[in-house]
Amino acid sequence: MSLSAEKKATNQGPPSADTGNPKLNTFAVTIIDVKNQKTLMYDVTCGMGIEKFQEFHGKRGASEILVPFGKVKSVEVTGKTTSASDLYASNPYVNTVFHLTDGHSIHVEIPAKLLWRGRTAFGEMSVETQNIKVITFHHEGMALRCAKCGNIFHIEGFQFCPYDGHKLDEVME
Repeated sequence: MSLSAEKKATNQGPPSADTGNPKLNTFAVTIIDVKNQKTLMYDVTCGMGIEKFQEFHGKRGASEILVPFGKVKSVEVTGKTTSASDLYASNPYVNTVFHLTDGHSIHVEIPAKLLWRGRTAFGEMSVETQNIKVITFHHEGMALRCAKCGNIFHIEGFQFCPYDGHKLDEVME
């Protein structure tokens, strides 16, 4: 029995797609805010409070929808919703246009106070959706993986892991 336990321990390597590793979908975005500041963020999540989602929760007409980050190419924030019931709401929404990776575009209302969090070259950053003009996702099918920590990045131009400095290897998702 101890031989099989030793064998299992020695076969461990970097996380693979079938291990359920939460780091597998480390998304990168470029955000342009309402003051025209352009920032590259990675390890991006969004949520209200302590939530850290990697998908959008919003409204499309009378329906509630959930759109994973992996299906979104970019999001344009076009302004706050104008319906009278939302003007005085404690949780206002903003109108957006989602440009999807399959080429389609859809109109979605998402919470104005949805907080975007991530890491940047200069430290951590957070910004509310109501203060954003455009979010552009960087995921072209090819990703980079750090052999040491296992993080996967969807960021063009990265050669070394921002966490530990090791050379990144290309992987297909």
